[in-house]
Amino acid sequence: IHMVNSPSVHGKELAISALGAVTNAAEEAILPFLPRIMNELKVFLKAEGEGDEIRLRTQAIDTLSVFARKVGKETFAGMAGDCVELGLVNMGSDDPDLRRCIYSLFAAVSSTSPQPLLIHTERIVARMLETLDSTEGMTTEYKDPSVPRFDLDDSIEEGTGEESDDEDEVLGDYENIEGIIVENSYLEEKGDTLTSLSELCDNLGPHLAPCYEQIFGHALKYVDYSTPMVKRGALLCLAHLCNAFHRAISQHNYQDETGLFPKFVSVTVPCLLEIVRCDKEREIVCAALECLNEMIKEMGPAILGDEEYLDSLVEVIKDVLSHKTSCQKDAEDDDFGDDVDDESELSTVLLDFAGSILPTMAKVMGGKAFVPYFEMFAPLLIPKKGRNRVERSSAVGTLAELCEGMKECMVPFANEMYQVFRNGLHDTNAEVISNSVFGVGMLVEATGPTLVAKYPEILGTLATFLRDNGDRRTIDNVIGAVCRMISANYESFPISNVFPEVVKWLPLKEDLDENVNVYTCILRLLGNGDQVVTNQLPNLLPKIADELSNKKVDDKSKGVITELFKGVMTKYESVVMESLTPDQIQSVKQIIVTGCSGS
Repeated sequence: IHMVNSPSVHGKELAISALGAVTNAAEEAILPFLPRIMNELKVFLKAEGEGDEIRLRTQAIDTLSVFARKVGKETFAGMAGDCVELGLVNMGSDDPDLRRCIYSLFAAVSSTSPQPLLIHTERIVARMLETLDSTEGMTTEYKDPSVPRFDLDDSIEEGTGEESDDEDEVLGDYENIEGIIVENSYLEEKGDTLTSLSELCDNLGPHLAPCYEQIFGHALKYVDYSTPMVKRGALLCLAHLCNAFHRAISQHNYQDETGLFPKFVSVTVPCLLEIVRCDKEREIVCAALECLNEMIKEMGPAILGDEEYLDSLVEVIKDVLSHKTSCQKDAEDDDFGDDVDDESELSTVLLDFAGSILPTMAKVMGGKAFVPYFEMFAPLLIPKKGRNRVERSSAVGTLAELCEGMKECMVPFANEMYQVFRNGLHDTNAEVISNSVFGVGMLVEATGPTLVAKYPEILGTLATFLRDNGDRRTIDNVIGAVCRMISANYESFPISNVFPEVVKWLPLKEDLDENVNVYTCILRLLGNGDQVVTNQLPNLLPKIADELSNKKVDDKSKGVITELFKGVMTKYESVVMESLTPDQIQSVKQIIVTGCSGS
């Protein structure tokens, strides 16, 4: 904070940036300092002038965007209106970096407190589309500078609106063009504008519907753009707009009277598939795969129900997993020297993005319909000798998620998949081991009693990872896997030996996604009146109390934990009174009341 008043402009800029970085890491822990920080930033946010003033205002607005995302909805709600007004005042600036940060601020506000944006939506979008249309920062280079020429912008005669009569002169001038150079700041602005538009589509819902057609048309112009950051922004914008349009129709009863939605999908899906096949840039292919996955999650039947789309999707995923796409062929042909090691993301990241689509397909199609595709892809996914750790980890993780998607339809493949995960449990890499532990849990849950005979072996192996200096994500996945085993086959599980260990390693530290599974299992055991669970309540209750006040625990998990605590209070109130301090009991009760009133 002191450095914000540095005599050096660069020092001020760095200090403002550092405040954003600290807030990004600290999140709501920054709140005690927020009033003082905002007082310092207001000086730069309100300053007028060019040059250094714009530089500092741009950085201050960028930091303000971090606050919008990180300080919490309740805290930021009171600032949102002022942020929108600040953006409206500054978005007419001639500075591309300032405009880019303004658009990002609008996107950030839409993610937490969108209400103040709604009455200005069309005005904001119109300005952002002007940015995409603009030729600012473009310079034409000519093959022969000595040849007389005119400015291409003047090919329409000023003031008359009539085309130049000298067609030969125009044609000759075009033929003499070597290329067009765009300054980096303007390229970054276009890329970030498209990304911000995609986020506005996500967060403003049907309020943005009057602008859908214009946004789609502008984004489509940039899908063949040569600069990756711009092209990626265009792909994200197309996909997010389609998803937003689908939600507007399915969740908000928006009437697509002109039939734009199916047209948008019919353009976007083939475009993304073609990019995966043919684009040379791995970053762009990853973005296209990510967009396809998100679209299938949102509107699955609209894509997978089309036989042509489904067949094309299956083929492109096979191509990626077989290293046959254009960007992968180029990567194999390139000589990267010693700067790129086996652990790099040069090709394995593509496998991860492609593989992640398969569990989404399984969930949308249902396990029975997906079985033929599992049989097709399993040989490509099962880790082979010589694969690097990223490939092994990605493959095991994908297979684990496929167990979840296919459910009981995984039974015929249970023994084969168990062997894959068993091998992963003995891997040397912590990430592969963690994913394999997760995979064992998902497989057991999906296949019911099929693997009961393997329980002693599984539990023996999992126990080796429960140590004080062990990898914490792996430990969390062990607890998750054990709870899945209990839920799948309670009657065959040695509860008395294992459950105290589960409680010992709670709360989860790294893989909080397992919270719902873990606490749902405990809730069921409590409902069954399991004596082992009730005996562990004095150890369990303080941990539950901490979880309810943990801001990192999501609402769905807190809902299950709240239900668990209510059940304990109903049946074992005396145990609660003995296990928790009065302050803890009051705090938990207040959280539960607040949660119920807000639901």
